Amino acid sequence: MGVPCAAGRVIVTPMIHRDLRGIADMEGRRDRLLHRIGLLCLGLSVLVLIMMGPLWERIGVWSMVLWISLGGAGMLLLQKGPKPEVPD
Repeated sequence: MGVPCAAGRVIVTPMIHRDLRGIADMEGRRDRLLHRIGLLCLGLSVLVLIMMGPLWERIGVWSMVLWISLGGAGMLLLQKGPKPEVPD
């Protein structure tokens, strides 16, 4: 993991630092993927809302369940996505 030095501290080697940076990058990719899937769910929710009339005639109340589920899943995934970079 690290290299012990004379003072009793552990020095992090560049290889480990690179591995930690890779893990952080993977988490960033996961967050961006969740964000994109959330946007896709919200887009599908809008399409379902636009087509609510024909969907209601075909599947009835389930069209509302589909619309609410897509909207809720989209918002949940957007909240789990990357945090906005707003300066303090």
